[in-house]
Amino acid sequence: MQINNQQDNINMVQRMPDDIILTQIEFIIKTNHYKELFDFIPVSILIFDEEMRIVYTNQHFLDILGLHPNNNNYYGTRIGDIINCVHINKSKDGCGSEVYCNYCNIVRTVYEARVNKQSVKREFKFQYFSKNDVEVTDFLVFATPSTIINENYTICIIKNNSLTKQKEAIERVFFHDLLNTSGAIKGLLECAKQSKDMDELLEIIDDIDEITEYMIEEIENQKDFVSALDGRLQLDPTSFSLTEVIKKCTKRYMNYYSKVQCNVEEEIIIHSDKILVMRVLNNMIKNACENAKMKTVTVSANVKNEYVEVLVNNQCYIPEHIQKRIFDSYFSTKGSGHGLGTSSMKLLGEKYLNGYIRFETTKEDGTTFIFGIPKGVNSI
Repeated sequence: MQINNQQDNINMVQRMPDDIILTQIEFIIKTNHYKELFDFIPVSILIFDEEMRIVYTNQHFLDILGLHPNNNNYYGTRIGDIINCVHINKSKDGCGSEVYCNYCNIVRTVYEARVNKQSVKREFKFQYFSKNDVEVTDFLVFATPSTIINENYTICIIKNNSLTKQKEAIERVFFHDLLNTSGAIKGLLECAKQSKDMDELLEIIDDIDEITEYMIEEIENQKDFVSALDGRLQLDPTSFSLTEVIKKCTKRYMNYYSKVQCNVEEEIIIHSDKILVMRVLNNMIKNACENAKMKTVTVSANVKNEYVEVLVNNQCYIPEHIQKRIFDSYFSTKGSGHGLGTSSMKLLGEKYLNGYIRFETTKEDGTTFIFGIPKGVNSI
């Protein structure tokens, strides 16, 4: 469907005159029988005119953006100008003036509801600027036509859908890994049935034991990640040797990827949640090995002020177009069934352990992921 056909072309640039804006705002705000209802609903509700200009928003939308209810400057403008859509900087005329705006799912949903005179629902990803960085958030948008003061208006409900999409991705990755691990156990059991050599049989049993331990750990990891997303994860901080944890995590991957090197010898003691630290480190090393392309993976650590930095390098450069999405919740270069490693590192390492996760990548030195862990007793 083309939005900009000749008969129903939306004028996406012209701003509504101030006197008309104030008249419409005054009418809507005084219509308390639905204003109070809209303010009570914990999702963003907006009313657009025929040219996609905002004539009303509920309190939830204002709270998210930190706008004062008595500030009317955003009325009569378009949504991309208010929430810093990444595409508005490409044109001096702002939201609605770019070619991309014809494909914006908010615009398309509102337009389709108005033209077809029926409710419409769509999922979409929205890119916007936040603290000098580009954020990507999943939304659900619902639009339905509504007649107010004898003009055609569209009521639009915008709901953050990121948590739902993350949980769907977690389930997909979890079952993908669980099936692979179960398949490996089944294969080893078939080998055990056919084996007549006791030494070979004992070796197979050791392999099954190791894989089963890995499966249990993945199930625990799944449980912790879901709890973290829901804000229910409980921490258990203790003092422990970070050096021992790093060596244990590194040794585990040495069994699968022979080019892993651990360059940590100095004893480093920190106070944190040991299990969550191991979760983050395992993800860092696993990601590095999966993307190493048979090059060496190096794990090191150093003390930096009040933090201990763990560095994992795999000598492979990350292209610029991938760098921008590296912490997206289900973005992956490895296809379906992947894409949660870096986002789980970010969630656990920063939100729960009060540390930081970042990366550096150059064509000369490859890619280094850095996990900064507070070392003090009162750090979490």
